[in-house]
Amino acid sequence: MNTKDDFLRLIKSKVQCSCPLCGSGKDWFTTSEIMSLSSYKQGAVATCIPVVPLSCPNCGYTILLNADILGLI
Repeated sequence: MNTKDDFLRLIKSKVQCSCPLCGSGKDWFTTSEIMSLSSYKQGAVATCIPVVPLSCPNCGYTILLNADILGLI
């Protein structure tokens, strides 16, 4: 991704649904940051998945998109 606008445009193009919790429109909120979702197993090496969180601006319901599958990393 070249710019924050490119990043946001890609994310918005992938979200074609309303919030499943409250039914609010397609105006999901995101940042231009990729975060890490990691597993935890005592005594084992953690596995990490790069994710982009999207949140409903009405109720806060949050989904995670895999940044690797989206080609963001």
